[in-house]
Amino acid sequence: MEGRWTFPAGAMDPGETPAVAARREALEEASIEIELVRIVGVFGGDPDFQMTYPNGDEAAWVTTLFEAGIVDGVPQPGDDETAEVRWVTTEEALDLDITPSTRHMLDSIRTGRTFDP
Repeated sequence: MEGRWTFPAGAMDPGETPAVAARREALEEASIEIELVRIVGVFGGDPDFQMTYPNGDEAAWVTTLFEAGIVDGVPQPGDDETAEVRWVTTEEALDLDITPSTRHMLDSIRTGRTFDP
């Protein structure tokens, strides 16, 4: 997925909640401290949330997507995983080279399907 646009994201550290992980990832990747407003959706189980590693191992993930606001910091790349930080509308994002999981979440938000049963 490298080289494509996506939301700040990553694996949870042991003992973290999804909310704590979201705040940590925003700081690490976009150099901002955020306040979480609400859960926008929970996604997974779709092929867009699966991958196969070069050695053949398969993995799948669940994503909790939050609405958040910046409380401190200037948005900029914060680590070697992030090349650029940009704020765009949903429509603008859909025109970018985004990951399949990001496209899935944005399409779901636009259509009101924010929970994958």
